[in-house]
Amino acid sequence: MAMPKNMITKPMKRPSDLIGVINGKIPSELLVPIGKRGSFMHHTAARGWRCLMWHLTPQLARLGADDWDLASVDPRTFQRQWEIYDGRTYPGSGRYLPESMWAAHEAKGGTWGKRDNGSIEVDLWQSPGRPTIERWRRMAGNAMAAIPGTSPHGLALAVDLALDDDEDAIADPITEAVVRFLMENDLALNCGFAWSTPSEPWHLQWFMGDIIPEFVLAWERLMGEHPPLPPTDPQIPTNPLPKSGLELIGMYTISVRYGPGHAKYRITAKEVIHEVNGDAANIDKDAGVNELEVGWEGLVALLASRRSVGNPFRINGEPRTDGWFDANLDRHWEAARNNPA
Repeated sequence: MAMPKNMITKPMKRPSDLIGVINGKIPSELLVPIGKRGSFMHHTAARGWRCLMWHLTPQLARLGADDWDLASVDPRTFQRQWEIYDGRTYPGSGRYLPESMWAAHEAKGGTWGKRDNGSIEVDLWQSPGRPTIERWRRMAGNAMAAIPGTSPHGLALAVDLALDDDEDAIADPITEAVVRFLMENDLALNCGFAWSTPSEPWHLQWFMGDIIPEFVLAWERLMGEHPPLPPTDPQIPTNPLPKSGLELIGMYTISVRYGPGHAKYRITAKEVIHEVNGDAANIDKDAGVNELEVGWEGLVALLASRRSVGNPFRINGEPRTDGWFDANLDRHWEAARNNPA
């Protein structure tokens, strides 16, 4: 499928608290989860990302996808950057070869990747343990990769956006329709993200440094909060979590409210929520309650006995005037009720 060639490209710009930070070694206190594949993003960029995904997610069905995903785990360590780049040390994953291996590659019929202007891509890099700087070329058929230690992924300021179109765990490629939606009315740019090159439509990187775009600020004022994304595909254990001290009786609904660094979930039961083993001191086990607010782990624990392990939770919230979002989880909760673990 042909991708648009008029994507706006901009260089990545570090927020000030990343000045002096070693690429691939970001302090954990600067990171927040973005809800996919255990990935994290720098806290400033995450504000723009949450806004961007909030606008994209409701449109995905119309654009031919079930959900958004990531093609890689971020932030990207120096080791991982090295594995992606160096085809001499890591022949199974490396995309580039040093000059000493060019002739052998060509003798086997291999060719070289080119830049957007048509020239053969050549880098200068001294790989770990090597005495000198060498020239490197990208093998044709491989996506570009930054020289290890220079990738925006190593600073948690970039993502490789993908889609989730089926039931397997493999990320599906981004489509022309999704790229065009991100370009419409400069949506990606208004959220602080741009492309690094038209040849990589999946790669989006933060270009605003410390500045939060006005579009994002206005959206945050509308929402009333500016937390990180909630966990839309959390790492659920293979074995169900222990039963909660509470038991859901009858039909129930879930809503979510985002707070600084966390999300709270409101469970509203049409009948009651019973205490079953005395662990929840704030619940009257005799009378029961109709509503309860819990964190993510509490939500998972409460539902652990009423879900099948292979059935992921997804949050597709609709905003309400009271600051809560109605979570569109009916399909998953119904399966949980019908297929208890």
